[in-house]
Amino acid sequence: MTRYGQELLHEPLILVGTCYYDWEDEMCPYVLEKLCDNLSAENLLGDAKKIRGAKHDFYKSLECAVQAEPYNPHDRNAIIVCIENPEAKISGNSGLEKAGHIRALAAKIIREAKPKKMSYGGHLASLADGQIVVELKV
Repeated sequence: MTRYGQELLHEPLILVGTCYYDWEDEMCPYVLEKLCDNLSAENLLGDAKKIRGAKHDFYKSLECAVQAEPYNPHDRNAIIVCIENPEAKISGNSGLEKAGHIRALAAKIIREAKPKKMSYGGHLASLADGQIVVELKV
């Protein structure tokens, strides 16, 4: 939803260039995949909902940083997104890793609207079909 005033943009954006970073390979850690092995036949639907809810809560808890890259040699309006590595978080070694960039046109609009702003609020909105979607607040 686009707003006028304090918040310019509050929209989910699909990241591009995710294939250049290692974060995409760890979108669904082995540990989370193994949760499905514990489903019981007696309460299949209830257990599946609990596991889906646990996965959703885990991914929602991942830290996300959205940062302008005016020094990027390919695009001075570039905006990079770094997300906490799921495997590292599970093992207790949390840290942010580059996940991808905001599309060039969206980044240009955001950077031109707020040229002095370098850091944006954002969080992981969804992971589906190999796509990383972040929700950005400008």
